Amino acid sequence: MNTNKMFIIHFEAIIPGLVFIFISILSLICPLVLIHQNLFEKYHLILMPFTNYNIINNISNSVLLIIINLLLLVSYLVGILFFQSSTALADKYSIKYLFQKSYLESWLIRKDECGIDMQYPYQYLYEYLLERNLQHLTKYVPWIGSNPITHHLRSKFLIQKFKIRIQYSCPDSFIEIARLSSKVLLFSSIWSVARISVSLCIIGIVLLLISLLLNYLNILYYSNEIPILMIFLYQIGIILYVTKKRIQKSFHFLRVRELITILEYYHLANISKI
Repeated sequence: MNTNKMFIIHFEAIIPGLVFIFISILSLICPLVLIHQNLFEKYHLILMPFTNYNIINNISNSVLLIIINLLLLVSYLVGILFFQSSTALADKYSIKYLFQKSYLESWLIRKDECGIDMQYPYQYLYEYLLERNLQHLTKYVPWIGSNPITHHLRSKFLIQKFKIRIQYSCPDSFIEIARLSSKVLLFSSIWSVARISVSLCIIGIVLLLISLLLNYLNILYYSNEIPILMIFLYQIGIILYVTKKRIQKSFHFLRVRELITILEYYHLANISKI
């Protein structure tokens, strides 16, 4: 299980990093290289002296393998540093979306005189368990949303303590929790990448439109790659936007499912000790 868990963690970091780097290259580097190539062909103007358009044909297999390994390493670092730091932002946007659609009536997140508390674990978890006929789990939730005196007892470390004890006492049961937690982390990473990449696609399309305008003004030569790349970026941008919206609609429910699963398995672990 440890090997599988480590593989999942690395996989969840590499995928968002790879997607981000791929979109960045398409949106920023490719348009700039096309503009530079046109400038060079028409005016013999070199703004990027390190650019060599024939270098790809001369790359050996060993160099290509090194480049791929470096790309995976950079993708892993980018994914770990920028897209796996926290799930709070994805949860926050998901809650806002669901509130706008009125999907959260009598839910864990409620609007009171202090506004909307979106922090995990949620303020009205105790009331939610009572309303969902899960009274046997309320004894593991020391805070009550309607009782401000108990709010200081709410802590993420409490949920983490439950997970550690489940892993120690019922390692087989912990597989389901690990699977859900990995899914939450992966969806959060994909949402973050999609959110940033949509903006990158827009920037890339704007750069290509500027290139077409310069071509119309006879400042640059026309390049067949520009409209192709523009359409490609537009399609990718639409896919990423739809992906972001779909995750935004379901992410909070997935987070709640993970939380209830942790409480339920912790309850079963305590029963098994009796």
